[in-house]
Amino acid sequence: MPMATGIPQKAMQLFEDYGCSSDLDFCNHNTLHAPFARAPLNFLYAESYARIGDKDKALHYLNLSRQANSFMDWPLKDEVLNDLKNKDEFLNRFAKDGLYKLATFDMTNMKNRACISCHGRS
Repeated sequence: MPMATGIPQKAMQLFEDYGCSSDLDFCNHNTLHAPFARAPLNFLYAESYARIGDKDKALHYLNLSRQANSFMDWPLKDEVLNDLKNKDEFLNRFAKDGLYKLATFDMTNMKNRACISCHGRS
């Protein structure tokens, strides 16, 4: 949803209020079905915080993505490594879009490789 709707901000507020459920395995660790769950989940949070302009939390989750178990085997690790190397570009990726652009498919985990992101295959 575009930023002007307030929905991206509200979604991140809900995440802060409730977090990822401890009842869901992938919220806590990688699984057999999703061997890369932690890195992309944290990367999704990083991009989401960057989108709403919360740079500190964006960098926090970007670093958590890098620290995730099996990160070095993750097919999309270069995306995170590049963003860590070019933090200003990462943090401003969505700012240029303004308030009215739908940015969902500009996010790495939402592109045509979403399945690969967690499962390592499509």
